[in-house]
Amino acid sequence: MQEKLITINKLTFEKILNFLKNPITSLIFGVLVSYVFYVISEKNKIPSYYISQPNLVAQKSEKNLKILYNGVEYKNIYYRKLILWNEGKEYIDSENFIDSKPMKLYNTDSITFLSVNTLKTSRGDLKFENKILNNNTVIFKIINNEAIEENDGVCFHILYSDNKNGKSNFKFSSRIKGTVNGFKYRDLDNFKTYSSKKSIYTLWIILLSILTIRVISLLIFKKAIVFRKWEMVFLLCFFFLTIYETIYYIFYSTNLNWLN
Repeated sequence: MQEKLITINKLTFEKILNFLKNPITSLIFGVLVSYVFYVISEKNKIPSYYISQPNLVAQKSEKNLKILYNGVEYKNIYYRKLILWNEGKEYIDSENFIDSKPMKLYNTDSITFLSVNTLKTSRGDLKFENKILNNNTVIFKIINNEAIEENDGVCFHILYSDNKNGKSNFKFSSRIKGTVNGFKYRDLDNFKTYSSKKSIYTLWIILLSILTIRVISLLIFKKAIVFRKWEMVFLLCFFFLTIYETIYYIFYSTNLNWLN
């Protein structure tokens, strides 16, 4: 049985060229390209935050067991990580924050905050201070007239007691000039890191190398560019995979390598 072949010749290129010259095709392609470059080059503030899942440190399991923190007894102690960073390309200056609506982590009914410590910052000179109010609210503030640059941020260790045994939800609010809603929650578990950039480059290099080698070798021997059916299916699948990974990288990637 003869294997099915797909031949790419001068007529094929003419058909592709005519398709691209179609006004509707050109319009759709132009809009898509313009939008991608707009997103890549857009400069704005994107204050973001992430709160990890609760981790149990200690829990009272019997009557004779006491859990004390600074001399006060609690039935349990949990900790979470709070990460704040700037996802945008425009820096967030300390003067962009409103004193009457500062960065605030709170829970109104079931949490008692015990301590808040800075675990890591993206830069040594980026420092924050915090203050616990009424046991259920933490206020954060940038000090030393600093700014949160692109991908700058801080990671806090939050120690607290929870009357709902780890089921309470934290709320984070702020008011920042140049943004609509202040800090926006982002689930880091669903985001790629910028370290995946090498994978994107590798995919494109492999794809272009396969096509280039096949085209050049056939042109040297002055033959039509021929692909077996399974080769064409593989290349199309590989092409769409590369496109998907590239788009996903552009819109769903974050650079928090300083956390590692």
